[in-house]
Amino acid sequence: MPIIKLNAIETRKNRVDFSYTVSEEIKKYFSSDLNFFYEYPEQYDLSKVPESILVVPFVMNMMPLVWISNTELVVNRLDDSFYNSLQDVLAGFRRVHPDVAFGGKLTVKQLEKNEYEADDTKKALLFSGGVDAVSTLVTHIDEKPMLINVWGADVHPNDMENHKVIERDLTQFSEELELPFFFIRSSLRWCFDEPYLSEYYKNTIHDTWWHGMQHGVGLLSLLAPYDYLEKVSTNYIASSYTEQDIGTVRCISYPFVDSVLKMGTTQCFHDGFEKHRIDKIENIVTFAARSEGSVTIPLKVCFHPRNGENCCKCEKCLRTIAAILTMGENLSQFGFTPDYSNAEDYVKRFCNRNILAEDVITFWAEIREFVKKNGTSNPKMEWIADYKFNTFRSKWYTPLETQIRIRLGKIRHALFVMRKK
Repeated sequence: MPIIKLNAIETRKNRVDFSYTVSEEIKKYFSSDLNFFYEYPEQYDLSKVPESILVVPFVMNMMPLVWISNTELVVNRLDDSFYNSLQDVLAGFRRVHPDVAFGGKLTVKQLEKNEYEADDTKKALLFSGGVDAVSTLVTHIDEKPMLINVWGADVHPNDMENHKVIERDLTQFSEELELPFFFIRSSLRWCFDEPYLSEYYKNTIHDTWWHGMQHGVGLLSLLAPYDYLEKVSTNYIASSYTEQDIGTVRCISYPFVDSVLKMGTTQCFHDGFEKHRIDKIENIVTFAARSEGSVTIPLKVCFHPRNGENCCKCEKCLRTIAAILTMGENLSQFGFTPDYSNAEDYVKRFCNRNILAEDVITFWAEIREFVKKNGTSNPKMEWIADYKFNTFRSKWYTPLETQIRIRLGKIRHALFVMRKK
């Protein structure tokens, strides 16, 4: 059985670096440039946190690979509460991926109890600035949660240019709401060769590595040291999907995965599972209306951000823009500044010229049903009420082109997998 062995943990006040060795046969899964690390703001002294808590983020982000590659992970100390919750997390993984034979082994030399009296007034919220996270924030705003963004989730931990824009916008937003906010910088994604993992396991998990195997519990685990220092009662993570998506969307972030994770005496909670995306946007728009223009909500939704800003042209940007337009709202108040003059027409042309993937067509249909039910104050968006998506007519040669692309994809996959053997 291959082994990942944690050899040492180096704590330098607000930063923790992990030194580990991996068996030769699984080195192909790891980055040659970055080891696993995380870094808190300077005011947090991580030397005051027990090793058994400090190691939680490392263990949680390694476990998906351990389970799927039948590997053994060896660490010296680990929080007892977290260790016991891993069986429930694994059960959640099996529910998302019922056809995957998960195995592996976690060997801990010493389990330690880290019991503290959690303060029910202290909540933390993983905050990306996206629709899901902002909806969860406005739902729980009276609890005044600590907003925590992970620099390394979407932006490389060394990408200062894009990070600075996100930092500017989210800091301004949190100040307007009078809420505390900070970043955790981490290599949680970048310590792996993620493109290789996604390609190698794509026929097993039928998803990308980050979305299908790591992100929810991986991000939550980074909060363990903060939870310990501040005696946090609840960590919130926003949902992306709803109950109807179980069994069809292989996202690893569901309530039966996230909400069973426990660290110390802090509970995790997967929030907003009952809300569809259009409901969340309506929740945000309603909150913005109550502020009477005093709060700008810089949504961060883009697949291809430019200098930290939404591109306003990718599918995810356009579906969010479409929802905001149908509600008669000003795009600039929500972080969208397109370089085209007629946003309604641009959205329609996009729909006319594209076949939408199955995992996103639901979101567009929600917008259509919302307008059917509620109408729209924007006459330029009335077309969407009766719109039939995915009616784009392909060219005569498209079937042949598709077959060629599929065959080339299979060849590419085989070559990619062989690259590290």
